Amino acid sequence: MTQPHRKSVVEHAPGGDLLSGIARRRLPEHAVRRYFHQLVSALHYCHARGVTHRDVKPQNLLLDRDGNLKVSDFGLAALPDRLRDGQLHTACGTPAYTAPEVVRRKGYDGAAADAWSCGVILFVLLAGSLPFDDANLAVMYRRIHRRDYESLPRSPPQPPLPAASTFPPAPEN
Repeated sequence: MTQPHRKSVVEHAPGGDLLSGIARRRLPEHAVRRYFHQLVSALHYCHARGVTHRDVKPQNLLLDRDGNLKVSDFGLAALPDRLRDGQLHTACGTPAYTAPEVVRRKGYDGAAADAWSCGVILFVLLAGSLPFDDANLAVMYRRIHRRDYESLPRSPPQPPLPAASTFPPAPEN
């Protein structure tokens, strides 16, 4: 008997990954808002179905031909059957985007860790650099654990957007 094979089909993303887009030019604020909203909406969809990504970073965010953001590379994703005592316990992901609770190597909520990674991505989109960056991994993890980063430079005040237009509605439990 032959072994079953899993196959996945992904949409073509000719726009490349978001990191390449950031490297080419600084994104205007309206583009940052659009991409961030699409990212949060996509992860909300996954989390509502019990899937946590666990490696959210600009390299895993692809752009289609219309400039829409697509979350890719679910190789480290976790499903509810991976939970032990209601939490995940495997430390994984890209160090600069990893949440403090993952760094501590204790149980963690995968959706909350994904949300942290989204915050790091938002910082990168606005500042053009990582909030926690160090060639020494131990130092970087210490900075993440302590939340030790340089604040974003202040920009002129912008009229606030209503929260409903920036983020998807909260999940109903």
